Amino acid sequence: MKEGTVKTNLRINLGPREISVLRKSAIPLLYGPNSECLKSTWYGQTGNDPKKCSIHMTRDFNAHRLRRRAWDKGFSIKALGTYEPRIKPKADLFRDQLLAHSGTPFDVSTWAMYFSFDVMGEVGFGKDFNNLGTGVEHSAIKGVHSHMTMLDKQKKLQHLLDQAMPGGYSEWSYEKTKSVSYVDDFLSETLRLRPALLTGGARETPAKGLRIDEVYIPGNTNVVIPTQLIQRDVRWWQQPEDFLPERFGEKKAEMETDKAPYIPFSLGKLIISPMRAYACPGKNLAQLSLRTSLSMIAQNFDVTFAAGETGEAFDKEVLDTFTVTLPPLQLQFTLRGGN
Repeated sequence: MKEGTVKTNLRINLGPREISVLRKSAIPLLYGPNSECLKSTWYGQTGNDPKKCSIHMTRDFNAHRLRRRAWDKGFSIKALGTYEPRIKPKADLFRDQLLAHSGTPFDVSTWAMYFSFDVMGEVGFGKDFNNLGTGVEHSAIKGVHSHMTMLDKQKKLQHLLDQAMPGGYSEWSYEKTKSVSYVDDFLSETLRLRPALLTGGARETPAKGLRIDEVYIPGNTNVVIPTQLIQRDVRWWQQPEDFLPERFGEKKAEMETDKAPYIPFSLGKLIISPMRAYACPGKNLAQLSLRTSLSMIAQNFDVTFAAGETGEAFDKEVLDTFTVTLPPLQLQFTLRGGN
């Protein structure tokens, strides 16, 4: 997909009526508040009756809008205040497991999955799946990954967190963590290079068709913007393959980050109208979980590749299963002094 899409500078045909598009101008046309596109036929695989499918899979605008209201309320900024004290104990349990394996190879893919699903169970279902406690995988687990093995970025993150909380992890609070803007820069750059959805959500063009710049796309065509490719495209991103959290912070203006396409949460920070609210409703909860886990790791541990691990297989063997399926990644977590 990468070779074909980049080569044509616009699109590659993936099937009889499936097209991959790699243009910034296509993003608002497919995902924006005034888009006339529907979720693609891929979402109809569980049936087109909105009463018998999840809000994620429904293609009915009105049904989606009505059901989305409850989710938006549950993931509001106000609601997050009630989730913080329920997520922190999960981060502490994650820390206990890292301490128990300190100095030895540790499959971070698996245990990060345990953490993310335990948070999901606690907040979304009111149930403790206890993956972190038992080390047993739940059937629906998905995972996340960050770039903690880059020592210069790791040390900078640790230094800034130490300044905000001089007493170490015992002084941890979510408000203090949020005050360290580099935490968000670190996470934003991770999601740029490694979005949870590699190819994004496909959309079906309206019956009259859709024009993207000078190109007309026929009606009822499934169109997808490959998220990872457009977030690494040299036309908009300087040093696109490098991990540079500073591009979201002190170098934002210099690297023209605000002009680049960034859609890890569908339309990212753009405001979505109530009628076209397809942006991820769980973005705020995801940020809370990621800030908590990243700051916990950075404050407590130095992170390196385990002996024999290079990360190459991790890069090459990721599977695009709507959200990514991650291969094992062996890291070594060594307790920092003072913690």
